[in-house]
Amino acid sequence: MKKIYLVLVFLIVSTHAAAAGKTKLDRLISADMIGLQRAYFEKIAGVAKRVSDRRRQYDIRGCLVTIVEDKDKTILSIELENISERCTFNAATIFLEGPAHKLTFGRLNDVNIGGGAKESCLGLCGNAAAPSYGLMVQTPHAMTFIEYDAEVSNSDTAWDAAERLRSQIEARFPGVELYGDYVGKTIPAKVFTEMWLKEFRHVRITSIRIGYNIF
Repeated sequence: MKKIYLVLVFLIVSTHAAAAGKTKLDRLISADMIGLQRAYFEKIAGVAKRVSDRRRQYDIRGCLVTIVEDKDKTILSIELENISERCTFNAATIFLEGPAHKLTFGRLNDVNIGGGAKESCLGLCGNAAAPSYGLMVQTPHAMTFIEYDAEVSNSDTAWDAAERLRSQIEARFPGVELYGDYVGKTIPAKVFTEMWLKEFRHVRITSIRIGYNIF
């Protein structure tokens, strides 16, 4: 009887220790949150900082988390907008490994069964905002078919990768206009993704959105 009691105590303590080891972002940026009610999410996140239609943004100690909900206030997707060493989470919550701030596009593409690189401006865009580059990922059944929409922006490594990609495209597709609406037209989507991954494979992501049917 004493042994059983000790085992039960150990299990209870271990469960509480595991829960205590989770950060608030670990709890919020999780596949388990998709499909739950926004009210449950806000018990952890608190009140939204900004609301626009069905998008709600939360400030978790400087880390920006955005959800999209349906008309029934059910969570459709969750995004961490500014991934860094301080704004990170355990990627095991979304069926990956390691801290989110160390995730690369190559690592995400390892589980990609149907997504592709996102079109972005690679020429003289005349845009005051920093350009962003991204990858859409559709995962297999073993990962519950969850989808990732990952991007990088305002990064020297991303800028260098984009310059290499632009040179690669211009050499292969002379005269192509690279400020939008070229993937699937001038450049086949599959070819563009292959060229894109060649340059961006080792670039770390700075935002990730998870959910279902998010594309």
